[in-house]
Amino acid sequence: MNVGQRRLAAILAIDVVAYSRLMGRDEAGTLADLKAHRAGLVDPTIDRFAGRIVKTTGDGMLVGFPSVVDAVECAVDIQNGMVERNRDVSNDDQIILRMGVNVGDVIIDSDDIFGDGVNVAARLESISRPGGVCISDRVHEDVRNRIQSGFFDIGEQSLKNISKPVHAWQWIPEGQLSTTTIESTDQWQPPVVVILPFENMSTNPEFRFLAEGFTEDLATGLSKLDTLRTVSRAANASYGDRKLNAIEAGRGFNAGFVIEGSVRTAGNRIRINANLMDVNSGRSLWAEKFDGTVEDTFDLQDHISQEIVTALEV
Repeated sequence: MNVGQRRLAAILAIDVVAYSRLMGRDEAGTLADLKAHRAGLVDPTIDRFAGRIVKTTGDGMLVGFPSVVDAVECAVDIQNGMVERNRDVSNDDQIILRMGVNVGDVIIDSDDIFGDGVNVAARLESISRPGGVCISDRVHEDVRNRIQSGFFDIGEQSLKNISKPVHAWQWIPEGQLSTTTIESTDQWQPPVVVILPFENMSTNPEFRFLAEGFTEDLATGLSKLDTLRTVSRAANASYGDRKLNAIEAGRGFNAGFVIEGSVRTAGNRIRINANLMDVNSGRSLWAEKFDGTVEDTFDLQDHISQEIVTALEV
């Protein structure tokens, strides 16, 4: 194809949920499992639906299709196949995919593709439920009367680096969505996460502002994810400096999860402890400590945000 050629195409974006965690636990095993899934299911299914793998990364790929129906049916078939392949695999070792499908103008440059059509597909993949397929409204209009799989409306989504909100629809495998998950409007409601003020454990009271700033930065980062709803400023306003019982605070905001933590400093060093709790069970789902320098605060916040999202997905 000529460099710079434009055409309308359906784009499927795929990646692995919690890939970094899996690689950290067992790098060789994860790579072997991923290759096996590709050889035994993913690549043959793409070929069957006339798709073309345009680009691969360590944990994902972009696939182009001449037909939007083929793109969606391919995605659904792969995800149903992954359910079967994971059936006898422990939860910690499962390879779980998430996918996004969009249709739009793309620019062909050698063997690569670019454009908003590609970017939106990638962003839809990032907000998809694990094991599911998230599609744009334009894709849904094209496929809703042509395929059997049912999608539910998740409304307007503000996607990172996409100028206008995108109306999106979600599908997940049968049996993984309880009847109470979908409201009467057929809209999935993202879980509410309360972010409690991080406690300043330093002897220097001036570092209180560092703890407060970290809390708000973490809340801002998580609020950009359309798969979550965050409560932070309200928690600060409601509870102020009082020592909080995390579970009671979560119930007070009718939330499913609570994040609490502390910030400790020694000279230029900083240690951040974070804990994610399930309000219903009272259990800690994930807890970790992160060490760095004061100058690393923003990087630490980004890293902790991703760890929390991964923990929620799992």
